[in-house]
Amino acid sequence: METSKAEGGLPVACRYCGYWGRVSSLVGELEGRAEDLLSRLRWSQAELENLQKRLERERREASEAAEARLILRLLEVLDNFERALRVGRGTGPFAEGVEMIYKQLLRVLEEEGLEPLPAVGGRFDPFLHEAVELVEGPGTEEGKVVEEVQRGYRFRSRVLRAAKVKVVKSPSPS
Repeated sequence: METSKAEGGLPVACRYCGYWGRVSSLVGELEGRAEDLLSRLRWSQAELENLQKRLERERREASEAAEARLILRLLEVLDNFERALRVGRGTGPFAEGVEMIYKQLLRVLEEEGLEPLPAVGGRFDPFLHEAVELVEGPGTEEGKVVEEVQRGYRFRSRVLRAAKVKVVKSPSPS
């Protein structure tokens, strides 16, 4: 079998021998470039996932903050119902209707995650209570909450409003 010769007398296969080095170099460059692009793609995908998670977290936090603001405003209505029930403790259809509405509003708020904070009889906790008055109580344990002036509430495990309370202090020495 005879190898065909090119014009310069070299075999045809050798005519492209000079290109192999260049082709090999280009293949190496392209593989490096492809690896770089793949690395950038992975980084961009991770960045996108992190952005989506952050946006979801911020959306959830904004939604929870809006709910808490609304619940806090409704607590004023709840307080007014409590005051009305304390003052106008009468009988009759009107008083019963007011009490039913109060209980319904309280039930709805509790279903949404609102819960009253414990106060009277417990120890004063600055994270749950706001002391509005110190009272002397002989024979009573110092730091004990003796009266709740305004009920406090927790909303989804966060204190929404601290309870305003009266707390026992030691009797002053005479």
